[in-house]
Amino acid sequence: MTVKARDSGWQATIHHKGRRWRRQFADHQSAKIWEAQSSADVLRGEEPSRPDEPQQSELPRTLGEMIEYTGTHEWV
Repeated sequence: MTVKARDSGWQATIHHKGRRWRRQFADHQSAKIWEAQSSADVLRGEEPSRPDEPQQSELPRTLGEMIEYTGTHEWV
């Protein structure tokens, strides 16, 4: 588990049972926070958080989902 300077930012890395997770951050503090939180997540048996991953939306992504969504939320 390390935080090191890389390019113009900081890279945090954690290892657990042969798996490795790495994330790039703009500042050292954010990298250290992610490293600590993710280490705790892994020890609890969970996947580390991904701050760069967009949140899942409940909005439809396909035309079929849009038709179903409109029918249940707007036309009822």
